[in-house]
Amino acid sequence: TRRYRIQQFDVTGYEAAAQVSEHVAYHLGQIIYVTKLKRAKDLGFTRLPSAASKADERKL
Repeated sequence: TRRYRIQQFDVTGYEAAAQVSEHVAYHLGQIIYVTKLKRAKDLGFTRLPSAASKADERKL
């Protein structure tokens, strides 16, 4: 397995890619948080299931 030296850390390619993904996700969360604060309204990213669909799931 090839290893890379990144910011004084010895990591694999997979570890480096996972770190980048984690870092980008963190900043995306910050951007969404600030956007929600500034817009002061639901941005519609999340749609929670209705009570009817929850009841249907329980039947399974």
